[in-house]
Parts: sequence; C-alpha cells; structure tokens
Amino acid sequence: VEVFRATSGDLTASVVGTLLHSRYDPRKEARRFVDRSFTSTRPATIVLLGTGLGYLLCELRDKFPLCRLIALSPLDVCTDEYKGIADAYVGSNPDELSHQLMQAIRPQDVGGLELLEWAPELKAVPERSEPFKHALRAAVSDRNADIATTGFFGQRYIRNSFRTALFAEAAFSPSPRSRAVCIAASGPSIAEATQWIIANRNRLELWALSSATPALAERGIDPDMVVHQDAGFYPYHHLTTPARGACTNVLMPMTALPPPRELQSTLTLFSQSTPIEDDLCASLGIGA
Repeated sequence: VEVFRATSGDLTASVVGTLLHSRYDPRKEARRFVDRSFTSTRPATIVLLGTGLGYLLCELRDKFPLCRLIALSPLDVCTDEYKGIADAYVGSNPDELSHQLMQAIRPQDVGGLELLEWAPELKAVPERSEPFKHALRAAVSDRNADIATTGFFGQRYIRNSFRTALFAEAAFSPSPRSRAVCIAASGPSIAEATQWIIANRNRLELWALSSATPALAERGIDPDMVVHQDAGFYPYHHLTTPARGACTNVLMPMTALPPPRELQSTLTLFSQSTPIEDDLCASLGIGA
C-alpha cells in the first residue's frame, strides 16, 4: 500500500498501482459515491464492505447520523480515527472473521440492512475480499434463520420462561467436575459408542442430549445430566417414554419446555443472556 498526498491535500492511496481513492480529491469522491448510492432510502443499518482510508465512513456518518454503521475492511488500512466512526469495525484477521461478523450484525439489524461496496478496495485485494463476502452472506443468513425461529417460537419462549421460573423453585449450580465428561448426542454412531460408554461408565460423567436418551435407555445407560433447549414437544417425547425415569438432572435454558413434573427433575439453568431470562433470574434469585 502506497499512501501519498492528493491534489486536495488529503491522503490517498494505491495498492500495487491500483488507486483506492481519487488522486485529486478523495473526500469529494466519497461524498459523491454516498449521495449516488442513497438517493431516497433512509437505511437503518449500513454494512460498508471496503473502507479504504476511511473517507466513506465519515461521509456516511454525516449523512446518516442515527444509522448503525458496520465497516468491513479486507485491506484494513483505515486509520483509528475513522474506525471509531463505525459502530462495529471488522478488520482483516481471517481467523476471527465469522465470530466478529456475528458480533457486529445483530438480529435486529437485518430488516433494514443496506450493503455498500467500495469496489476499488475489493478489486485491489480479491483474494482477501472473497472470504469477507462469503462470511457476510453466512452471517446474514444465520441472522435471518434466528429471526424466523424466534418469530415462530417467540410466544412459546416467553411462556416457557415463566413456566420454568414457577417450576424451578430451586435451581442448582453445578459443582466443579472431577471426572471426564462424555457428551452423548443422537446419531448413528451412538450404538457403537455405547459399548465404550458401558465399559468406562465408572470413570466418566455422562451428559446426554435429550434426543440421545432413547438410544442410551435401550442399553440400560442412565446419564448423569440431560441437556435440552427445545421449546416444543420433543423433550416430553424423549423424557417420558419407558425407562426414562432416571433422567432427573436436566440442564436447560428458561426458554426450553420444562420437563414433565412426574420426573421430579433437578434443574440446572444455563443462560442465553436474553432480557427476559436475565430479569426472571434476577427477580427470583436464581443463578444461571
């Protein structure tokens, strides 16, 4: 990256001869680009893919002071001064890319999201830009799936949370584990794995997803802890069929369907940090 003065006196830059900004007036260029991109819309969230030196961030903030601004920079040459303009900034570390994007793009951002691409940066470093595009598509897809799930289950989540709060008169906090923990999930390999579990049962603590309990029960294996977070019907189905009576220790979020009362389950809650969970746990003095 070569940084030099434009005719206007502002800094401009090039990458192996490819200009990132105008060599004459990069601020004016950025202003025109933003004005052309948003002629009538008032976006709630803007994702800027390719920041260059940061002039676009400055112009976007001036034009949309209340907009949530998310900046993604494959080249990562934006100065700290301009990075601070964005509500969230994701640089060029590929190992943290997916995690950073999921932190930056909240479920409520997706509905009014507008994508703005600064082509000079993306063309200058295509090998870095493609992972950003792929990770961004994946993050938005995941957030859309979250919204669809919450939209379908939202009322049930709230109802379950209150039922759990009433049902969990005392929620236990798990003590430190002294033995190795084996986690059993459902799937075709569990039939073979149960032979190893039986042979080593005294040496380990067995945690099972509720969907794995049928296969374990068929072989006479009782887990030390059943883990589930399903808001719907299936925990009842998995936990109330014959030979499930020993599954009394249940680890679950408040939004999950509470286990049947006849099991007299001991609940350990894990928190998903939703506002309703935080408020209910705080008001009842329940640790999660």
